[in-house]
Amino acid sequence: MPAAKVMIIDASGDCALSAARVLMPEGFGILAADSREKADRMLAAERPEVIVADVSAEKNPLHWVEEAHR
Repeated sequence: MPAAKVMIIDASGDCALSAARVLMPEGFGILAADSREKADRMLAAERPEVIVADVSAEKNPLHWVEEAHR
């Protein structure tokens, strides 16, 4: 069974890079977005199983969770 796709929404990129270093060797797919617009496009195209959002990237980071379930 393939590992989950993890979307990381992080304006600075630091969190995404750190997560990729840990998760990719374990077989997880990493999707990194540095803006809401990019995250919205990636969410529609990739349908990640896990979303990690920097709270400074979005006033309501649960927006992506709500979108994923539509």
